[in-house]
Amino acid sequence: MLQAYDISEIIDSSVKDISKRVAKIDVFVEKGEAFGNFEKPYTIFSTTSGDYQMMLSFCTDKSVLRAIAENMTHGRQPLDEEEVLVYTSEYFNILCGHVISAINKEFYLKTYFSVPTVIKGDGICCPDSHFVQYQKLYNYYYGSAKIEALQL
Repeated sequence: MLQAYDISEIIDSSVKDISKRVAKIDVFVEKGEAFGNFEKPYTIFSTTSGDYQMMLSFCTDKSVLRAIAENMTHGRQPLDEEEVLVYTSEYFNILCGHVISAINKEFYLKTYFSVPTVIKGDGICCPDSHFVQYQKLYNYYYGSAKIEALQL
């Protein structure tokens, strides 16, 4: 079993790197334990298959999703809701790829993420048998986002 500490470093560096390179946003971890109330939240998540079982999720509100999508399209406006979700799903897909590549390389595994799923709402119900391996609130300048990893 992989240690949560090792995965935390991989996820944290991936979130910061991909947000800067793909979404052109410098993110930082917000201090404190509050995981906020998002206005009109969306959650994007993906699960793995292969040697290591986990789910990674990204929960935020529409303002952060829109900022990511607009930055990915170099400021093209207006974007309708469907376009915003397509671009932010791609952002999350790239993030997942970065995370799983680092995990595979570090621990010599063969693990793959599924295609991301987008739901309206602020979380995913998981059985108690799963435990939170990573959970941080990031400031995306336009708002906050919760990144969470569950070991399955």
